[in-house]
Amino acid sequence: MTVVFSEAWFEQHQVWLLRLLSWPVVGRVLRRVLAIRPHDIGHTRPIVALGPHYYVVDNDDGTYTADVRTHAKFGKRLYYRLRWVWEACHAWDMVVANRLCPSLNVGFDTLTVYPDPSTGGTTCDGTVQRIVVSETWANIRTGAGTAVSTTSSTENVCSIGWDPGNTDMFSQLYRAYFTFNTSPIKLGATVTSASFSLMGSALGSDAIAGAAVNVFGASLGANNTLATTDFGAAQSTPFSSPIVLGSFAIGSYNAFTLNASGLGNIVLGGISAFAMRESTYDATGTQCPWGFCNLQAYMADQAATTNDPKLDVTFTAPSPFLPVNRLRPRVFAPGRAR
Repeated sequence: MTVVFSEAWFEQHQVWLLRLLSWPVVGRVLRRVLAIRPHDIGHTRPIVALGPHYYVVDNDDGTYTADVRTHAKFGKRLYYRLRWVWEACHAWDMVVANRLCPSLNVGFDTLTVYPDPSTGGTTCDGTVQRIVVSETWANIRTGAGTAVSTTSSTENVCSIGWDPGNTDMFSQLYRAYFTFNTSPIKLGATVTSASFSLMGSALGSDAIAGAAVNVFGASLGANNTLATTDFGAAQSTPFSSPIVLGSFAIGSYNAFTLNASGLGNIVLGGISAFAMRESTYDATGTQCPWGFCNLQAYMADQAATTNDPKLDVTFTAPSPFLPVNRLRPRVFAPGRAR
C-alpha cells in the first residue's frame, strides 16, 4: 500500500500529475496550489518531474533545473490546500470501498499528515549557537556550541553579539545549517549552475563594519537534525559572493549564485549540506571589531511554505533520467501562444 504524498506516491502518479500541470487552466491552478510563484523557476516552464520536496523544469536547451527544498513543501501544499478532498477520499476508501467494493478503492487508504519540517525525517534547517558571558573573538569562534534551534519560523542566520561591559569581548555567535535532498538529480548528471536562496525577515540596526554573509559547506553529524557539536561543522571556503548585511533584502529572496566549489558540494543522488555564517570575520578568522550585528531569515518551519530556503540546480540529465523521460508534457506557459 502506497502512503499518500510520499515519494512513492508521487512516483506512482507522476504521469497524471505532469499532465495536469501541462493543461492551461488546470496547470495554472495547480501551480498556485503548489505555491509556484511568478519569480520561481517553474512558473511558466514545462515541469517534467514533481516530488514531495522538489520539481524539475525543462529549459529547452538540453538542461534541466531542479528546485529543491529542505522539507516536503510540495507534498504539504497538496495536502493542506486540498485537504477536504483527500480526507473525503480517505473516508471513502476506509469506510465504503474496502468494506463493500474494493474495486472502487481510490488509493487513499493510508493518508499522510505532514509534521512540522524540523521534527525529523530526511533533511532539516536551523542554527547552532555559542552563547557565553564574555570571551575573546578567537575563543568564541573555536569553542563548542551551547545551544541548537531547528523548529523556529525565523532564525538568526548571522549574528555576532558583543559584551558591552568588556571591550573586545563577545557573548554570542550564530551559524546556520541547511540540508537538501538532492536525490532527484541522479548519478551521472552534470551540474552546470545552482543558487542557494534565503528570504530575510529582519535586520539589526547596529551592524559591525564590513560584516557580510555567505554560503559554505558543512560537515554535519547527521542530515536530519543538528547538535551542539555541529557548531564547528561550518567550512571556510566560500561558495558564492558575499552579501553585505546592510544590502540583504528583507521580505524577498536573496540568491547566492554558487561557484565551482559550491557546485561540487551538491551530492547527486543524496543529501547536500550547506552552512551560512558571517564571512568577513567568522569564516576567515580575522579579528572582529567590537560590536553587534544580526540577520534573521525565514526557515522551513514558517507557517506558509512560500518563504522557505531553497536550492535551484540546473543540470544536464544522465541517460536515462526518470521521471523526465517518462513523459514529455504539453507545455503550459501563460501568455505564450502554442
